[in-house]
Amino acid sequence: KFIQLGIIGIWLCLICVLVYRQYFSGAEFSTLHPLSENQFKTSEEWFGIYVRNEKIGYIKRSSEKIGNEYRFTQHGEMNIDRKDKSVKSTSQFKCLTDLNYRIKSFEFESRSGETFYKSRGELDKDNVLLVFIETDKQKKTETADIHGQPYLLATVRQMLFARGLQKGRRYNI
Repeated sequence: KFIQLGIIGIWLCLICVLVYRQYFSGAEFSTLHPLSENQFKTSEEWFGIYVRNEKIGYIKRSSEKIGNEYRFTQHGEMNIDRKDKSVKSTSQFKCLTDLNYRIKSFEFESRSGETFYKSRGELDKDNVLLVFIETDKQKKTETADIHGQPYLLATVRQMLFARGLQKGRRYNI
């Protein structure tokens, strides 16, 4: 009984403190500044991967707008039957862009059984793409001069919707 009375006593004290802070202390709560829709946006999509009406995997895509950047991510998994065994294949992709969907950096990794492929790249202000590539057999670095506005497959759809699609209009990407 003593423990029960102690718990009820503590609970009543906490309720009294809450009521005092809320109604009698005179302390003002800080004002909440609402976030505008343009400061932070998120979206997520899920896709199933099927072969002959049997689900063998999935892909999850997401995008976030954080300040002056967009972050795109994609994760996928599949179980592929090869001869007498099933091989798990996974892929992950991350991309950071500016508000015009111009690539800033990206990371990609793919694994299928014992085989893997990794790449990581950054685009500098002079449109030079620096890419680091690693496989289960080698590592290398490549550079490429990019002409025009560079997009990745994950960002093209959002860029087109942002520009506004119109019937009969053509786009070169």
